[in-house]
Amino acid sequence: TVSVPPAERFLFCLDRDGVLNVDVGHPGVLSPSEFELLPGAAEAVSRLESAGHTVSIVTNQASISKGLMTHETLAAIHTKAHE
Repeated sequence: TVSVPPAERFLFCLDRDGVLNVDVGHPGVLSPSEFELLPGAAEAVSRLESAGHTVSIVTNQASISKGLMTHETLAAIHTKAHE
């Protein structure tokens, strides 16, 4: 593990769909069973965190406002992402 001095630590904001997980197209991932990490994604995030950087996952889920998915389902998808 490489340690990064505090002045050289960064915040990495990564989009979820298509960057960390397979982009399933419109309307997007609507259930945990549809969520699949891209090869190497978990390792890449782990390496950044192990080096002392902060990683934040950002995602715009219009499917909630459209009634296609609930907040609880989104939380279940994110729980699966952390496994």
